[in-house]
Amino acid sequence: MKQLPLCSDLLVRFFPANTAWKFLRNLPVAGYTRKASDDLFHINFALFRWQKDPSNFSPIGMPSYSSAYDSYGMEMLWSLGYLFQDKYNADSQSIVGIQHKNLYDLSCTIWRNLKQNHCYRIKDALHDATSKTNHGTSNESSQLKQVAFAIITPNRIEYQPMQMTRCHRGFELYPPENWLLVHIRGYNGIDKINNIDLQMRVRFRNLMIKGIARDKRYFQYFGSSGSQMNDQAGWFLSLPHGTTIESARAKIGDLSKILNVSTYISRVGLYLTTLKSTGSDIPSAFQVRIAGCKGMLSVDPKSKSNEFYIKVRKSMVKFESDDWTLYIVDHSRPMPLSLNNQIIRLLSDLGNSNGIFESIQMRCIDRKEFWHPPAKCYLNALDSLNQSIINENQQKYKNAKNFLIRNKIPLPVNEARCLFGIADETGTLKSGECFIQYRSLENSSTFEKYIVHIGTVLVTKNPCLHPGDIRKLEAVYVPKLQSCIRDCIVFSTNGHRPSFNEMAGADLDGDQYWVYWGNEFQIEEVAKPLLYPSTKKSCVNRITNELIVDHVLDTFTDTAPGIIANTHSVIADKHSNGTFSKECEECALLFARAIDARKTGENINLTPIMKLKDKYCQTYPEWMMKFDKPKMDPPSKSINEILYQKAQDAWIHPDSYNDTLRYFPVIQNPMDETAIDIDESDANLEQEPEQIETKAKCCCPWILIILVAVGFFIFYVIKHK
Repeated sequence: MKQLPLCSDLLVRFFPANTAWKFLRNLPVAGYTRKASDDLFHINFALFRWQKDPSNFSPIGMPSYSSAYDSYGMEMLWSLGYLFQDKYNADSQSIVGIQHKNLYDLSCTIWRNLKQNHCYRIKDALHDATSKTNHGTSNESSQLKQVAFAIITPNRIEYQPMQMTRCHRGFELYPPENWLLVHIRGYNGIDKINNIDLQMRVRFRNLMIKGIARDKRYFQYFGSSGSQMNDQAGWFLSLPHGTTIESARAKIGDLSKILNVSTYISRVGLYLTTLKSTGSDIPSAFQVRIAGCKGMLSVDPKSKSNEFYIKVRKSMVKFESDDWTLYIVDHSRPMPLSLNNQIIRLLSDLGNSNGIFESIQMRCIDRKEFWHPPAKCYLNALDSLNQSIINENQQKYKNAKNFLIRNKIPLPVNEARCLFGIADETGTLKSGECFIQYRSLENSSTFEKYIVHIGTVLVTKNPCLHPGDIRKLEAVYVPKLQSCIRDCIVFSTNGHRPSFNEMAGADLDGDQYWVYWGNEFQIEEVAKPLLYPSTKKSCVNRITNELIVDHVLDTFTDTAPGIIANTHSVIADKHSNGTFSKECEECALLFARAIDARKTGENINLTPIMKLKDKYCQTYPEWMMKFDKPKMDPPSKSINEILYQKAQDAWIHPDSYNDTLRYFPVIQNPMDETAIDIDESDANLEQEPEQIETKAKCCCPWILIILVAVGFFIFYVIKHK
């Protein structure tokens, strides 16, 4: 029984056949959830004929192919284990006997069908008309490369269809075929790993240090970008003969002076940040990587049309490098804005009535106004990925109601934006002032119109846990900035403490800000901002590959930010002073340190938080969607709960809102679709899995074999002990 949780499926034979239905009826089918702690499991079963094969065939080894794509396709199928190998051994001629001109595409078809239906027959793929060419050069550009993609779990390595990815600077060092994109996941291959035991750690550590064997090569862990660290992912590199992983990392620049492991990893990650094309339009501000520098570049108001130069501040230099090619990570552009649970709570505690939030939510539900204008308004200079490619890469989709239930409520696009923050190079802005010029996105607009906002604005940066993180600034008109700066917020550099630093300790190194200038939300009395002291970085004598891998694994399973944020949410909901309480302030300060711990290497002491959790978190408000935890009784009366319940009761016609891509920070849907942009500020947000359709096969009248999720079997055995 101890080994059953390691299995993805159970093959159960019933005799007589009618006992199968008695078994199925006793299963706790109560919906679907990915979290094993919920004691609810997804049923995925198929009925098929049991027969004994008269032939005495021996297992066939994995075939080899001359084409790299075909070889990868077979390796991808082989990594499915018995799901494919048993069927291949019994029916190998379905593939071997046919010289399919697109064998990789055929492999992808078989792979997808087997993932949905474990009883899928290989020969059926030959008649499946859904095969599409995926590896042709027609989908590739200078900004897009196709790379191998694998998921490693505690008990297997499963290769996925090749993924189209934006380029990073690492492709300049080694070609795409030398890179392997890897995601670390739990036993089911879907969930991130929250807790890692010794056995799991040893396995992942060995794979990262010694390498993943594939196609007669070994791929060792090279590094992860900032977003990949959050997603428990990274790039593995196949090294040329005679090259070590240390010497490969040294190619990016001089890292010998860096003695903090966290800093070293983040500097390597600079080379792995995906890059974007700017197209024909010239944005006002760029998030860049150049040599060993990172940060924001903006158009110099003093420059002339025929002058081309780059000024790099000393603070932008992270390490020495001779690669002075300019790489663009992101740039200023119209980015819509949404409310989220944290900001809703803070604005409520700062004096905004429930009716304001309910009114904005109701307008979205009733669709009296569009969530956001058509996607074509947002493309600007950002080149969009082809929708079919995005679908091929299996990005997650969510519909409008899912957003509403999570209190992700879009704000009017001409009253609020997500904006990059830059410094005032003219020195004109006074303390407490800012400059905002945004592109108007009226649906009826047929030309680009830019508006300089003058008046009060509310500004913060996600994530934010303290009322003082929301600042009230005055937007003013600056002629020198109007001519060259748009779609970003310019902060003053004057004063004792910059305004941006008062917002959860933000900086101008590429941070994006939540900016609202509408008339509905108001703050009469601004809360005093917290001081977020910097933590001294720990140093070692020498950075080794073992130290890097150990730190990455520690970071992957670091649950401190989520624990603190969840505890803060419960306290804010239950405490009479809400987010102004001392307990919430304690959480906010420690949360900022926990976020920075990935850069500083600080070990966060959660003892004070665990005491608060024991005191307040015996029950949870429903809006937090902690379905495996006891609910508050009586229910919460907070605005978050009110909005959540209204969203639950709301009915949205399926024709009113199309499913929305939740991947890029800019809307990139077909132009005729209604688009909803979502930020990811909630630390405890979990993605919903894609629903999996099941298909029933024919059944013999005297015997059944049922393929069921292992959770049901365990439940049944325990129940009838």
